[in-house]
Amino acid sequence: MNKEELKNTALNFFREKEYNNAKKLYVELLEKFPEGLNDGYKTERNIYNNLIVCNYNLLSENKQKREKEIESIFKYLEKYLNLAQSEKIGELTKKWNSPILFELFETIIDIILIKYELESKDNGYSMREDLKKHIISFLDTFKMEINKELFFDSILKKIYKEKRNYRRVGESNQNIKNAKILSEVFISLLLPFENEDVVKKYIANTYIIQADLTYYYDDVSFKKHEKEKKSIKFLENAQKYNPSIYARDRIKQLNDIIIADEQLSMFRHDMVIKISTFKLNFENLLKNDKSEKEKERIIRENISKIDYLLSLFGVIQRDKPTYKTYTASNLKNIFDGNIFEMLNITLDSDRREFKTDINFLKVVFENLLNNSLDAYKRQGISKKEERVIDIKIKVKENIIEFRDQAGGVKKSFLENQKLFDVYTSEKAVAQSHGFGLSIVRTTIENIFKGNIEVDNYEKNNKKGAKFIIRGVFKKRRRV
Repeated sequence: MNKEELKNTALNFFREKEYNNAKKLYVELLEKFPEGLNDGYKTERNIYNNLIVCNYNLLSENKQKREKEIESIFKYLEKYLNLAQSEKIGELTKKWNSPILFELFETIIDIILIKYELESKDNGYSMREDLKKHIISFLDTFKMEINKELFFDSILKKIYKEKRNYRRVGESNQNIKNAKILSEVFISLLLPFENEDVVKKYIANTYIIQADLTYYYDDVSFKKHEKEKKSIKFLENAQKYNPSIYARDRIKQLNDIIIADEQLSMFRHDMVIKISTFKLNFENLLKNDKSEKEKERIIRENISKIDYLLSLFGVIQRDKPTYKTYTASNLKNIFDGNIFEMLNITLDSDRREFKTDINFLKVVFENLLNNSLDAYKRQGISKKEERVIDIKIKVKENIIEFRDQAGGVKKSFLENQKLFDVYTSEKAVAQSHGFGLSIVRTTIENIFKGNIEVDNYEKNNKKGAKFIIRGVFKKRRRV
């Protein structure tokens, strides 16, 4: 066959996806006419493009054969890119077909992923370097001809496609490993241009992908909540470049998962201790040396503690509050009697009556009071009259102010109201924090749909913590 017949026959085979026959004829064409094809660079460039596609579709399952075939593909790619550069230098450029370029680009990426999927010893470094090299080479060649946004879109689409490509051979979840590495490489290439508005969007979207890949597919052997924390970090990075409602809500959702799990763990621990105490108390009731009055006191005390535990169950389950009418004296009755013996508590209200859920409010007050008591003890303040607790109920404003004089809160725990985070605790600081204050916030936010904040204050040379609680009273209906 002459030159034209070879070209046309090979192209027909290629279009019919008879890649083996097309490959043979294209190789023969290049061997018979090494001096060129006498019609500029266009035909020769197309031949190398088609040879890349043919070899890609004919890759062997045998590892050694595949390595040689991939080596041939990259030789054809190098010649293709050199010809493309020559066309520009020779001022023979034409309008390039973007879909064909993107298809070629995706093929190159896929070949690199295939190259490393059987390399079980590779930690991803070689793949990263190979991807960077070929993406940069492709960009350097066609940066004037391709639409930047379309090119970035093609990379993002490739990451999404790879994430769902469960037919990859190699390690378990090889497709996920590939998607992670692709996203890392993409971000590393974008960061030098992070000040461009169009680039910020793609950096943010890629960080969101990394967050999902980390949370759903990272090794479960990581430390507790390591996946959630890493995912949150990626999402926070995304927010820096292009704030979105999705990233914001996802950060809150992951933080809620961490808090709920930590609270549940602490709750289990707390339950074991309290149930053991109940058991001991009820065993004491069976002893004959107890008077009827003493037995009644023990029973009432334990009933109060059981009510508290039931309220804690309600917090964990996010039960709805049951609003009833109470007075300030009712509120005093919910406090543990021992607390009044250890703290100097004053309670004032601007209304004689108010509607709230007293059981959930007990969870709030019990933890706040114990928190202040611990702080006073660490300050070395032992006299009851010096352990001041001032509670002001402002029903009209739907606010409770809770103040102590136990030295205040460490500044670092006031930032972003970190004091209420689970395990935010330092025994050396004046104010106690941890599970108790986390439960306080959860009760107020999830049960009452209110909020709580803390700050330091100073009055009459006395420093302390001031908690502002909003939204725990049922609003009166206007007639």
